[in-house]
Amino acid sequence: MASSDGVRSVKIGADERTGWSSERPQRTSSGPGRPKRPAGRALAVAASDTLSFPSGSLVVVTGADAVTVHRLVARLLPRPALVSYDTLARAVAEKVPAEQVGEVTLRLVGKRVAERQAEGQATVIETGDLSTELRSALAALADRRAGSHLVVLDSGRKAVGDDERFEALRAVVAGARSGEIGAEGFSTAMVLGRVDLDKVTGIEFVQRRR
Repeated sequence: MASSDGVRSVKIGADERTGWSSERPQRTSSGPGRPKRPAGRALAVAASDTLSFPSGSLVVVTGADAVTVHRLVARLLPRPALVSYDTLARAVAEKVPAEQVGEVTLRLVGKRVAERQAEGQATVIETGDLSTELRSALAALADRRAGSHLVVLDSGRKAVGDDERFEALRAVVAGARSGEIGAEGFSTAMVLGRVDLDKVTGIEFVQRRR
């Protein structure tokens, strides 16, 4: 699991039931709020200083530069809210055959997500795995009312180890920006460029407006 050392900011409502959020936190009741999600597509959400998601939701943070992904989420979140898929997978790999690692890891992640959902809490999962199969499996773990939400770190070419991973990242970024990644089960998608990373100072989970 990721460490919570160096947490800079986190805003998690005391009553984390299901809900929806605005693109940027809306402080007045008169604002229009977030537009409706196009049918069959994810709603592309712009980056902001505070990342806002529905209470009780599942957020997947991914990117080709796993170190940067880890540093971002560890800075923003307390340890109980965070699940590191990659760290868990490495631990599982020491105990089961290689062909079972994915299945066992996903089962353990699902158990943790279910525990937090039962408490009305959101879960953030970090991973450097860029496969469609994993993202779809993680999205399926979300509470249907709160939804699953994707954050993609669009690191520069120098931060990515090889051409194949960089091309995989470009495909994920393109799908997130177009909304086509909604086919994997995500309600919203957000892309953070390297210039956005230092600007992000918090993450919050807010109740749906009534």
